[in-house]
Amino acid sequence: MELLTLNNALVPEDAYKAFNIEDICILVNKYYHSDFSEQEKISLKFQLQHFIIDAPNHPDLKNLSIMLELC
Repeated sequence: MELLTLNNALVPEDAYKAFNIEDICILVNKYYHSDFSEQEKISLKFQLQHFIIDAPNHPDLKNLSIMLELC
């Protein structure tokens, strides 16, 4: 259940309203730790902060509503 709840942080609907950097970091560290290097885990939070500033205004990213479109 926690995995599903945390995945909600990736839904781009409503200008990334549900986007939660802390939840995404928990996802990476708890469930996808082998998919990321230690350096990637360290820089992830900063990259996500930049993403949430830029994504809602980017023409290719601003009108997305489901995770599949974000992928």
